[in-house]
Amino acid sequence: MFCHPGDGLTHSPGIFLNSDENEKDPTRWIGETLGQAQEDWVNVVGHHPVYADTGKDTSEREDMQHLFLPLLRKHGNVDVCACGHVHSFQHIRCQDDGTGTDFVVNSAASLSRPKVMRIDGTVFTGTLPGFSVIEADKSTFCLAFHRCQGKGHPHV
Repeated sequence: MFCHPGDGLTHSPGIFLNSDENEKDPTRWIGETLGQAQEDWVNVVGHHPVYADTGKDTSEREDMQHLFLPLLRKHGNVDVCACGHVHSFQHIRCQDDGTGTDFVVNSAASLSRPKVMRIDGTVFTGTLPGFSVIEADKSTFCLAFHRCQGKGHPHV
């Protein structure tokens, strides 16, 4: 589990990225949305990861980094960028990427990857199947990883 401090009741928009290759300009609408976001917590959710260890093609992450890291740096208001796709728990906080964003990969309840390597900025990794739960108010934003049995992950 990781938590961010805040200060009382909250309103948090969900910005959902569609990793659709046919999207003409995905950066335009997300840039406009981030530019207008004044909520207590701003969270971006997509399918493909910006940062993650995965045996899949590196172009997926490089494409996401190329498209979205400049926007995250410019607006500086995204607290969490979450995704799935690689079927493992990962929490990555890159100190030198200029975003101040926590990057989270959620596992899958039915299938998880048997091995996850730590990459630069890795705070936590886990290979058990499961799900994540977010609890937030104005003072705190917490995301907890849970195993499928509903128990907290032993390493979080």
